Amino acid sequence: MAEQTPLNLLDSIAFEFALISYEFYSLEEILNILRDQKSSIMEQKMITGAERIKEIHGDDSVSDLLRQGHVAQFTKFINVIYPRFLNCSMLVILYAICEAAITEIASIIQKKENLNLSMDDIRGGFLKRAAKYYERVLSLKIFNSNEAWKRFEVVRTVRNAVVHANGRYELVIKDVRKELDRIIDLGIGVEIADDYILVTEEFLSETFTMLRDAIEDLINRTTRRSITPIARKVKDG
Repeated sequence: MAEQTPLNLLDSIAFEFALISYEFYSLEEILNILRDQKSSIMEQKMITGAERIKEIHGDDSVSDLLRQGHVAQFTKFINVIYPRFLNCSMLVILYAICEAAITEIASIIQKKENLNLSMDDIRGGFLKRAAKYYERVLSLKIFNSNEAWKRFEVVRTVRNAVVHANGRYELVIKDVRKELDRIIDLGIGVEIADDYILVTEEFLSETFTMLRDAIEDLINRTTRRSITPIARKVKDG
């Protein structure tokens, strides 16, 4: 195996960071497509649903009440459940990208600087482990913006509720529900409708931009940290 020279190491780090940036780019493309197509998709589903309900009930006036019930259920699906699955699914993916990026960047620094302790050696939940490892071992803040870090904590809470309780408020465990209630009271775009946890498009868009920029800033700071000693080695060599 060829020896890893300083410049090759820098190229390798840049490639890893480029992959992280591409994950954000890919998610942004999906969000843009959903935003542009959501209205037409929902409109088409309403038409399809109305046609299906008409097929089931025909012109039988006896079934008017049942038909109204089906219309109400389908309307709820289109206006509440459908957007919930779309937006919350995107939020779960956003959290996964951020968590993976934070973990990978820590691993890159650990290997490059030959540190004995890894993030896996720290106990606790992910946010606590990551914050402690970056601060105490790497001497580096994950996010320079406290607002971005608080938003990441919000995303973590909503993500846990969606993943572990299928986004059903009544199924969320007590401790998470307490934190969820606090978030809902902030009025930032996390809501409850018919027992479903919803996030608005505005919240999703704002959160994506905030966390993407925070991770890109972490990448830039890590790159500068990596370039300085490598540039010194190249100059001395």
